[in-house]
Amino acid sequence: MDMPADPAAPATPAPTSSDMSTTMMDQVDMSKTFTMTDKNFAIKMHTGNNYEIAAAQIALTKSSSAAVKAFAQQMITDHTSMDQLLMNAVRSIKPEHMVPGLLTPKQQLMLDRLNAATVDFDAEYKAQMIESHQETLDLLQMFIDSKYGNTVLKGVAQGAVPVVTMHLQMAQGLVL
Repeated sequence: MDMPADPAAPATPAPTSSDMSTTMMDQVDMSKTFTMTDKNFAIKMHTGNNYEIAAAQIALTKSSSAAVKAFAQQMITDHTSMDQLLMNAVRSIKPEHMVPGLLTPKQQLMLDRLNAATVDFDAEYKAQMIESHQETLDLLQMFIDSKYGNTVLKGVAQGAVPVVTMHLQMAQGLVL
């Protein structure tokens, strides 16, 4: 026979949907999941790497500065490597997932401005590199701090932070 509940005892609140989803997410192996957060991060990083490489290729042909050309070559090398790490991580988590690499309209506009620049090319390239690397650092930090990010992708993001930070510092230090 069940005993009636003690009316003086505090009531246990019923779990909310938020409590349940948090508990469920805590039990999921985040190295095996591929959430919308992961997909959005992968797309933004992939298109960002593609933009950096394309901008650097333009700089190699249009700049007359040895420092700018050396920086551009470093961008091609590092962003190609970071993109390969990213794509390998995505394939290890979700082999069938294809990450679109089309540039955003903003990135295409930035490349168009680089292609159109003449005597002010180096200044335009420097400004774009500072802006794009700051945006990339913000994206990396937001993803690293995300509760729902895949742990494998978070490792890629954490590894990219020092490289992108170095790129930002290099861009800021370019003497034109």
